[in-house]
Amino acid sequence: FLPHIGLKPLRKRWTGDLDDCEPGFKKMTGHFLRNVFDRTLVIKKDIVRDIELTPKSLGYYITSFTEVFKDGQMPEAVSLFTAMTKATTLEAREKAIEKYKIIMDSKAGPNKPYVKQEVLDNTMNKALEEARVEFKKIAAFGDQKQREEALLKVVDYLQEEGKRYEEANRNRVGKILAGSAMFALIATVAFVLDFFSDYTCDWWSDTCVQGSKLMKYVYTAAAMYIGTQVFFLYQGEGQIVMFKALGGLWAEASHLGMQYYQEYYVRRFGGGGGEGSKSLNSLMKLDSQE
Repeated sequence: FLPHIGLKPLRKRWTGDLDDCEPGFKKMTGHFLRNVFDRTLVIKKDIVRDIELTPKSLGYYITSFTEVFKDGQMPEAVSLFTAMTKATTLEAREKAIEKYKIIMDSKAGPNKPYVKQEVLDNTMNKALEEARVEFKKIAAFGDQKQREEALLKVVDYLQEEGKRYEEANRNRVGKILAGSAMFALIATVAFVLDFFSDYTCDWWSDTCVQGSKLMKYVYTAAAMYIGTQVFFLYQGEGQIVMFKALGGLWAEASHLGMQYYQEYYVRRFGGGGGEGSKSLNSLMKLDSQE
């Protein structure tokens, strides 16, 4: 039994300071916790394979064997054999799926960029094969036919997962050239400025002429940079991927342009919607006062 904790911790206003507890209580509590979580802690293992069980796999064993003993009677050996087979099969399924997702996430996970279809196919084949090996290594107990049927179900599930990875990878096509959106926006602005200067001030101002030359250098260099990326993309991925990537580039550049325009508008006219909005608010206040 633990000694009394002391009088101060029993008060409602106790702040939780352990210095208020009795020394004997703290000492005995330390011994108790060490006995529970260190000395008497038993690592659960598979009785057949003699390997450590994870919390989730332990749950499979508990569920399977609870089903066998649910009648309150000693089950037959066949029932115990079936429960063991079911538990190891469920654990093998979990580990195989985990193995597959680890390999796939390393190449085509949620935060990964677009990868070529050839690379994705090779990764999927590798992940599927290693998942099979992982399943067979763990599900080494029970009827061979049941294990093969369970493996087929796992393979079907992983193939469906592979389709989801492929779809997610296709949705990233629009982001392939997104990193060049700033260059596209700068090139567009430079081209527009150069176009207007040709008809407004190049014919009489040497400053405009020099500025127009600078704009030409800017959008020409940006166009060459983006064009090189588009060329290699077309060579590696084909026409459809190229046009989708260009559409994504246009969308990202348009988004950046609108974002900068809104920031300029807010700084220039304020965030309240301009003079028209202020006048409308004043009229509404006068009307409410009347």
